[in-house]
Amino acid sequence: YQRRVREAVVSTQSTGVQAKMTEANEFLSENSNDWLSDDLLKGIQKNDKINSKLNNPQFMASFAEFQKNPQEAAKKYGNNPEMNEFIQEFSGLMGNHFHWFS
Repeated sequence: YQRRVREAVVSTQSTGVQAKMTEANEFLSENSNDWLSDDLLKGIQKNDKINSKLNNPQFMASFAEFQKNPQEAAKKYGNNPEMNEFIQEFSGLMGNHFHWFS
């Protein structure tokens, strides 16, 4: 479960800030024991919109495309309401977590 969360964090890269995000993702991966807390995992488990997608292999395969080629994935899934809802929910949860975590 933690691996899927870590992968989802890495996948939310915006094409305009990809280099900085790569640097941040390396830091997050190296320090995941510091930020990947029980509170975060509980928050994800309580959020049906996020949890259901993280447990859906087909959805996660689509989401993983953002790691490989963010620009192409954005073109492919940019108008997908399900993907957009997930990214908004996940980004909001992570933003709140890192705000309170810091």
